[in-house]
Amino acid sequence: MNDTSQQPAHVPLRDPRSAHIERVGRDAEGLAEVCVVPAAARPRTVGPGRKERAYIERIAEAERELETARLLERGSNRLLDRLEREAEAARRLERRLSFALGALQAQNLALQAKVRELSAEADGSSAAPRLRR
Repeated sequence: MNDTSQQPAHVPLRDPRSAHIERVGRDAEGLAEVCVVPAAARPRTVGPGRKERAYIERIAEAERELETARLLERGSNRLLDRLEREAEAARRLERRLSFALGALQAQNLALQAKVRELSAEADGSSAAPRLRR
């Protein structure tokens, strides 16, 4: 590697801290060839551009909307479940009340029959005494 045509061109460095050292290879004698590469020759790490940032923001907004939709759906399901439980409780109460009302109606009919019977006895006792069975 004594040939100077294969050696990289040297670029004057303004700040020695802005360069890094690369090993190019070893020759037959085991000596390493070292090349100093200026920082400007290294690829620059670039973050996302304007379009990429807008795209990333749209994705984040869509994820937030999706999470909101999930919460809304879960809340709606809970509300629906609660309303169904309340409706079932109201149906049970309605059945109980209708049974109670039927029992009261039967008792009322029995009492009306008893009143008619007693009033008939009262009218009949003034005319003629009745025998009890």
